[in-house]
Amino acid sequence: MASRRKLKKTIHYITSELVTEMYVMSLFKKIEEEKLDNLVDKTINTKDEFISRVNHVDGKKDSKIVKSYFRKLRTDWLTAIENLVEEAKAL
Repeated sequence: MASRRKLKKTIHYITSELVTEMYVMSLFKKIEEEKLDNLVDKTINTKDEFISRVNHVDGKKDSKIVKSYFRKLRTDWLTAIENLVEEAKAL
């Protein structure tokens, strides 16, 4: 398993890239500022939620529980990012 530190850095990186892409997209398309701000807030809240989940692992003493926890966290993260990307495309 990769370290939690690397996982948190990856979450921060992907989130910052997504927010940057949203703002760049707003330069080329006419996007309502309120919609853009709401989506950026949602993205940042998603990042905060997943960082919190990385910090608070269930079943620290049982490796099987920890592995399944991080597998679920990864699939949830990928789903959340895909949803945010689709919402950004819809702007």
